[in-house]
Amino acid sequence: VLDERDRERRPAAYVAVRNHSFRHRSVEDWTQFIVHQMETIGKRILDDGPDNVCVIFDLKGFTLACMDYPIVKVLYNTMQDHYPEGLGVCLVLNAPLIFAACWAIIKGWLDENTASKIKFIKEDEELAKYIDLSIIPKDM
Repeated sequence: VLDERDRERRPAAYVAVRNHSFRHRSVEDWTQFIVHQMETIGKRILDDGPDNVCVIFDLKGFTLACMDYPIVKVLYNTMQDHYPEGLGVCLVLNAPLIFAACWAIIKGWLDENTASKIKFIKEDEELAKYIDLSIIPKDM
């Protein structure tokens, strides 16, 4: 969770996907982590601001070893079941060509409303429409 907000004043969460491996994780632990993160972010929602969040998935350095379909399903199901309007926007940065095949599978799981909130960002100018570029960690 970042200490910053997006341009709509939503709390922002940053995920460096390259740091994840499906070989070294527990679905139960990740489920608890996702809920903990959403509760933490939820406490940062302003009374006079949007009641949802901005999630940034940075796919820089993504490999197929990072792709964890069961965890993506847990994330989606948890959001749908417990935080149905919790996602304001999901920004996907630096998506390599190989991720297109993964996205084709993931998109099939999503309802139209959720899918419409996911934005693939290719250039800094486009990203700057959503967030201040200085909030993106450079060393993760």
